[in-house]
Amino acid sequence: WVFESLAKGSGYMEIDLSDLQTQVLNSKYMYVRRNKKGEILGYNQWTKPFGLFNRENKELINFKPNQIAALHINQTAGEAYGIGIVYPNERIIENIVLNEKDLQLLISRKAGAPYHIAVGQPGANTPSSVVDAVKANLQYLRNTVEWVTDGDTVIKSVDFSELGKSLTEAQMYFYRQLLAGTEMPEVLMGSGQL
Repeated sequence: WVFESLAKGSGYMEIDLSDLQTQVLNSKYMYVRRNKKGEILGYNQWTKPFGLFNRENKELINFKPNQIAALHINQTAGEAYGIGIVYPNERIIENIVLNEKDLQLLISRKAGAPYHIAVGQPGANTPSSVVDAVKANLQYLRNTVEWVTDGDTVIKSVDFSELGKSLTEAQMYFYRQLLAGTEMPEVLMGSGQL
């Protein structure tokens, strides 16, 4: 019941007092009947496609107000339904997912630091056959490969150490925004401390 309310904005539970039983109903198929003053007259349940809807249809299930317990989360003034916590935070959730995807792509591409290999002396015209031979050797580069060169070759790794920092800082920002938007204590998300 609470999950339906949080996810969809409104949760409906059928109450059967004669048998002392309750049943959570899918909010997607529930409709509130109200008068012009906003007083609740009852609830309708329609599980067929909307194109087949007809008020006179006998398949429309009617409930009296005392047969349904309704829970609305983030209900706006004058509205019969709530908006829940997912819809107001949809943009933040989308940003978290997209940022996570970008971060994973960056990590997978830059897991091993690429090399810049300078062959020959600066200003010297190194033959292209020498450069091509070194380039061909790079095709077999693995973690276990050790390089031994003469003094004319300089091997340096290209450092991208700060490249992901801005993405991880943005991820924490979006995470804090999600906590604020859902009004959820951080300890329930597994990262805060009591």
